[in-house]
Amino acid sequence: MGITYLSSHFSIPLAANRSLSQVFYGDKNQIGSLYYDWNFENFLIFGEVAISQSRGKGCLTGMMVNLLPKIDLIMVYRNYDSDLHSFYGKAFREKNVNNNEKGLYWGLKIKPNTKHLFTAYYELFRFDALQYQVYGPAQGFEYLASYRYTSDKETTLDVYYRKQYKPMNVVNENVKIREVHGIAKHNYWLRVNKKVTNYLELKSRRQFSYTHQAGVSKNVYIALQDVILRKKQFSFSTRIAIFHTQDYANRQYAYERDVRYRLEMLAYQGSGLRSYLLFEYKMNAKIVFWIKYEKFHSPQQEAVGTGLAQTKWSQRSSLRIQIYNKC
Repeated sequence: MGITYLSSHFSIPLAANRSLSQVFYGDKNQIGSLYYDWNFENFLIFGEVAISQSRGKGCLTGMMVNLLPKIDLIMVYRNYDSDLHSFYGKAFREKNVNNNEKGLYWGLKIKPNTKHLFTAYYELFRFDALQYQVYGPAQGFEYLASYRYTSDKETTLDVYYRKQYKPMNVVNENVKIREVHGIAKHNYWLRVNKKVTNYLELKSRRQFSYTHQAGVSKNVYIALQDVILRKKQFSFSTRIAIFHTQDYANRQYAYERDVRYRLEMLAYQGSGLRSYLLFEYKMNAKIVFWIKYEKFHSPQQEAVGTGLAQTKWSQRSSLRIQIYNKC
């Protein structure tokens, strides 16, 4: 059990449009919380309650249970007021901020042996006040089921299915107003990793998505193939990705290897081909050299990128070089 307190001061008061939600404004904010956890045999109970200067309250409480030696269960409940202001809070949530949200989450893990692993979760959530792109109280749900099969130490198969139902504004062209409709999104993933030798590894991934909102349906797919070669002081990796998405709302995310300390989580949108080559060489115990060349090609687009990063062609390439010296 413990207590936290944070006071934030700003030299210039923050101003905000309060017509849509009770967002923070002013030059000072204070928030305090009490957190706890209790472990008894196969049970772990944890949680936190908080209150901010605006008197907005938030609470999160959960329980983890080891039902059987090979079955684990988790349940988490959360309730954040719309006027709870926490600038640095990273509590369990559906949105990107910890306010205007209520939710209940169940998770399950079953591992009968070393070859099979099954996981699933189901989540309900509700927003009582207006928010970005949702001009009215709304609710939704999400659930996921995944299965992993490991035949040996060199081969792994993963299968995922997820359904999301979330509220979002839709413009009614007849009366020119925004109406809140639920958007249903189905995601399918298939991933196979194969360690061919001690030096060569192959990774294949397929992602499919189907969305339906206000009578409009859209299909999305992306196929990725990685080849990774590691030997002594150097490593080499490459990827070819073929993708097709109909708009930004149906973008697909995929992690991409990069130079040290740079996380590349790309949002694939439009239709086209993306590839990269990444080379790493360890000169000695302190110096490591990276070079990455990447290329994007979309024949259906007249320009790639936005703003100052936009190019007036259907393809774009970049080169990144990094030398790391551990002092």
